[in-house]
Amino acid sequence: MVEFLSVGAHAVARSALRAGDRILVVGAGPIGIATGLFARLEGAAVTLVDRRVARLAYARDRLGFADVLPAEPDLLDALASRTDGDMYDVVFEATGSIESMSSSLGYVAAGGAMVLAGWRPAISFSPILSSTGARRRFWLAAML
Repeated sequence: MVEFLSVGAHAVARSALRAGDRILVVGAGPIGIATGLFARLEGAAVTLVDRRVARLAYARDRLGFADVLPAEPDLLDALASRTDGDMYDVVFEATGSIESMSSSLGYVAAGGAMVLAGWRPAISFSPILSSTGARRRFWLAAML
């Protein structure tokens, strides 16, 4: 019962986020929620994304996350409009899905960071990194 909290705390510690940073957490399951809670405690502005609307409703109504978005086909445009096109200082990927990891790279601001909180050792970084299309600098950390 405590493991997801420790994963979230460790993910936030690895990210080196600062108060006021725009944070995106992809995946509002236990690890994503824990990550969002710890990021919020550090003073970050947290946005949660998930495919399950019920998870987002719970996060909004019961845990006080004001900015939640369903993972729909227009997600990239919705995130860009929320950030004036700058995207997010830190993106936490908490689903463990290759598809989601690949998409999440597009949500990272130039010079930002992406933390793979849902990463598993069997996942190769090659398809994730080669799918970005855009060439920009960012920092990538995987939880081990």
